Amino acid sequence: MSMISVVATAGLVLCALAEPLPAQVAASGPQQAGAVLNAEDEVHRAARIALTGTLGFPPLPEVRADSPRDLLIFADRFPALSPSFDMSPPSAPTMVSSVLSKAETGTGFPEIFEYQLGSSYTPTGTPHVLVVAQHGFGMSAASVANQSTIDEECNARGFVYVAATGLDDQLFGSPISQIHIESVIQFMLNSFNVDPDRIYMVGFSAGAGVAVNFAARHRDPDGIMIAGLGAVSTSLDWTKTYNLGNVTTQLLMENPYNFNGSPTAEPFRYRQASGLFFTESSYPPLPGLVELAESMATNLGDIPTYITYDDGDQLPTISGNCETLFTVLQGLGASPTKVVQTGTVDGGGQPAPHSWAVLDVDELFDFWGGLSVVRYPVEIEAQQDLGGPTAWVSTTQAASGGFTYFDATADSGSGLITLLNVANASDVVIDVTSAGISGMPRITAVANVGQPYTLRITNLSSAPSYLLDSTGGTLITLVDSDPATGSLIVDVAAGTSLEFDVVSDPQWTSVLTSSPNPVSIGTSSSVALDCPSSATNAWLIVALQELLLNVKGVTLTASPIPPAILTLLPLNLDGDLSFPATIPNDPLFIGLRIPVQVLALDSQNTPFSVSNLWGFRID
Repeated sequence: MSMISVVATAGLVLCALAEPLPAQVAASGPQQAGAVLNAEDEVHRAARIALTGTLGFPPLPEVRADSPRDLLIFADRFPALSPSFDMSPPSAPTMVSSVLSKAETGTGFPEIFEYQLGSSYTPTGTPHVLVVAQHGFGMSAASVANQSTIDEECNARGFVYVAATGLDDQLFGSPISQIHIESVIQFMLNSFNVDPDRIYMVGFSAGAGVAVNFAARHRDPDGIMIAGLGAVSTSLDWTKTYNLGNVTTQLLMENPYNFNGSPTAEPFRYRQASGLFFTESSYPPLPGLVELAESMATNLGDIPTYITYDDGDQLPTISGNCETLFTVLQGLGASPTKVVQTGTVDGGGQPAPHSWAVLDVDELFDFWGGLSVVRYPVEIEAQQDLGGPTAWVSTTQAASGGFTYFDATADSGSGLITLLNVANASDVVIDVTSAGISGMPRITAVANVGQPYTLRITNLSSAPSYLLDSTGGTLITLVDSDPATGSLIVDVAAGTSLEFDVVSDPQWTSVLTSSPNPVSIGTSSSVALDCPSSATNAWLIVALQELLLNVKGVTLTASPIPPAILTLLPLNLDGDLSFPATIPNDPLFIGLRIPVQVLALDSQNTPFSVSNLWGFRID
């Protein structure tokens, strides 16, 4: 098994097994083997508590040979000693026990973790695959290497291995726990030659549930993403775990670092950390009726997932969890692999249907193969617990403490982008270039009844000018511009559908802005105009309506037709101008949006450049 180094941190010595367990221990049956391995985990737990404090968790019940194996707080903690593994090369790599400081995690708590670079690791050249292994409930980060051959297989294949605690071994992938796991992965990316596009994650039981949820929650294309998953005997629904658990289970789940209360008091906290949610009134019988609208696993359509369990597992939720996850992923159009084992035994020949021994490590690694993360899929089904970016779409939640949802597709051939089923989002941003669209897109944006949102279209191949209805070619009005980001912004009213073409006009080369915007009555806003240097004067158009008009060969959308206000402005030698605009202290102005645009003139007083349409707002 693994060689463990000894690391001194802040006066604390973290130590673990320096040699494999002797054969007589492995063969002595579950009680003796369990006592040895659980004692080692207690060493790690004591080290963790010395760094973080107890976090308010009660002591875990002792695991004995006759302890019930149908409760998570016991089942995960029965050891499964792996059979010997013939490592190649024969020299064992070093497993390093390490600590991230509380400053590095950003949570106020340090994190204990283990990593192994492997015998063939090179600090330069082709980056190495990173395998992230997540322990079961009540087991230390060291338990994965002690109870499986994942670390040995990593060494044999030239992969880098890491196992995080996740702050505490009694956490169920709550946000603070996942922040710690993310911090460990980021440490590995920052410190070693590993490939950010080939991060694979595998977990056992509660740890498999954490891994599934972690992958589902980490879909920011600029951040950590998981390229392939392994779920071993997975628990997925923490609400169900609470409902089927004993008093000890329920108390630890109500801990503030887990879910801060029962599922009745804190339903969203349980669901945001789960992979699946089963309607509480639908079980028994198990597994119950899965509710996809509350299940984070709906995000896993682009992540190849390997699911395995033993059909003799005594933990009652396991088979239903695994089978339902497999079915859900198939329904998403994914191609998951499911392996059902029978008669799993540990390294001593004892029955171990709920253990790391269920996993065929070689088969899992072959399944991952050369998988790379898909950062910008052309089809997105997103269930977000906090909003933010998923692939080429980013959202801001309308209300926290609930899921945000959307479907989006992009067709690079036709340039068509479709945004559907938007729920609980106040703002949605489409990154057109990241969606694979090279020209000006046609966009369909639908708002459900009672679900209005503001849509920002950004990062186009050319600066956008205005939007035209796709059917009639008429101007879409009330569209704001943001020249600083090259964006157009349009409101999608509840229960409506907008279908429009984004137009880039080559004559729209001037830039008009004001700051602040919106501006309060009785105060001033600074208006800035940046025209081409060949511009000598410019007409400032303060319009009452927006129309698509051709004026002397150039296209405007702020109508200069009276009662619009037109003012001729002299420009400096660079074609620029800035001036204050004072808003009368009159309540009648509150809430107004005034379309403003500039038509730049050359030295012959010929119009040749148009600015973006600026929505001058007053609050």
